[in-house]
Amino acid sequence: AWSCRSLVRRCACAESPTESAAMLQGSSAPVSGSSAELSHERERDAYSEVEALWRGVQDFESLQRPPLAEASWRSELLENPEADPRCRRVDVPCGGRLAFAVEAPDGGGGVFLCPGALSAEGQQALLGRTLRHWARPPNRSNLWPGPVPEGEDPATAAAAAEASLRGGLEAFVARGGGEGVSADPGAPEAVVEKLRWAVLGRQYDWATRTYLPEDVAPELPPELANLAFTVSSALPLPEGAEPRPFDAAICNIYHAARRPSDRLGGHRDDVEADTASPLVTVSLGLPCIFLLGGETREARPLPILLRAGTLLVMAGRARQLYHGVPTVLVPPRLQLKGRGPKRKDAGASATAHSELGSVYVGPTLDEVPGLLTAALGGIGASDAVAAAAAAEPEPALEAAAWLLQRARVSFSIRAVGD
Repeated sequence: AWSCRSLVRRCACAESPTESAAMLQGSSAPVSGSSAELSHERERDAYSEVEALWRGVQDFESLQRPPLAEASWRSELLENPEADPRCRRVDVPCGGRLAFAVEAPDGGGGVFLCPGALSAEGQQALLGRTLRHWARPPNRSNLWPGPVPEGEDPATAAAAAEASLRGGLEAFVARGGGEGVSADPGAPEAVVEKLRWAVLGRQYDWATRTYLPEDVAPELPPELANLAFTVSSALPLPEGAEPRPFDAAICNIYHAARRPSDRLGGHRDDVEADTASPLVTVSLGLPCIFLLGGETREARPLPILLRAGTLLVMAGRARQLYHGVPTVLVPPRLQLKGRGPKRKDAGASATAHSELGSVYVGPTLDEVPGLLTAALGGIGASDAVAAAAAAEPEPALEAAAWLLQRARVSFSIRAVGD
C-alpha cells in the first residue's frame, strides 16, 4: 500500500492533485468517469460496505460495549491469530514470536502475520532513524519537493521546503518530541504533523507511475531491507514468490490528531513489475484495522487488528488482493474534542495499564528478542548504518516514543523488480 495519503478522503475518485497522485501510488482504482458514477459503483460492492462500517470505529474500547460489541460485523475481526480458526501456525521463528498463515477471504494463501515481532526499542530505533535521516531530502515526501507556488522558481520553492522540513525535524528531535497539537505552523510538532509519507530507496514519480533512476536517492536503508528479507525468507511462501532484493519502501504516518482523515482506501498494488515477491508491512505505534479483501471488490474483506510491532507479509497471488486501512484506533484521551486533544482524565492512566490499554502499545515483549536485532546482525558489526540504528541518540528515541503514542507508523517494503 503505497501511501496512507493515497486514497485519504475519497476512495472512489480523485478530486484534488494530492488525491489524484495518491491514487497512482500502487492503486488500480479507476480514474475515469464522473464522481457520482464512481461513488455509486463503490457503494454497491462488498469491500466498500465493510470499509464504511469500520470507518466509524474510533477506538478499541467502543468495540467492547453496545452497540458495536453486538454488531454481526464486529465478530468478524481477527484479533488473536493464535486462537482464530482462520489462522494456522507455521513452524518458523519470527523475532522470537510465532508466525501465522492467514486464510484470505477467497480461501487463498500467501498472507502471514508475525505479531509482536518488533520490540518497543526496535520500533523507536526505526522511527528515530526516520526522523533523523530517512524522511529528509533527497528522499521524497509529501513535504518535499512539494508544490510550486504560481510564479515561483521550482528550485527556490524546493529549497524553501527542504529548509522548513529539515528545521522542523531537527527541532523536534532535539526537543525529544512535541508538546501536543500546536496552532503555530512553525512549531516542530506542527511540521511533524504535516509529514504524511516519505519514500525510501527507489523513488517514485506519482504523475507518470514510474520509478526514478536508482541514483537519485540513497539505497533502501539496510535495516529495512534486511528486516524484510529475514522474515520473508523464514516463511513458507507460495511457489514463485521467493524474496528478491528489497529496494523500495514507503513510510506512512497516520496522525491521531488528524483523525478521521488519516486512512488508506481499498486498493490493489499494481505498479511494480514483480507482483509476486513478498510485500512486508511493518506496523509501529497505534493499532489499526487492516482490511484484507479478494481479487475483486465483490469479496467481503477480512478485518484484522494490527498492533504495534506486528509484521504482515503478502506474497504470490495475495499481492493482488484488495486491502486498506479504514481506521486507526486512537486512545480516548487523544481523541479530538473541540480544537485539541481531550485532556487526560483521572482514569486515563489506569486505562493505559489495563487490558484494553495494552492494545495501543502492542503485546508485552519483556525477555523476547526483537527481530530487528537479528536483521541488523546480518549486516555486519562494521556497518555504520546498522550500528547507528541500533544505538540512536537519546533525544531521537524520546522523540520517536512521543510520536509512537500519537500516531500509527508503517513501512511498506518491496522489490521493484525492473
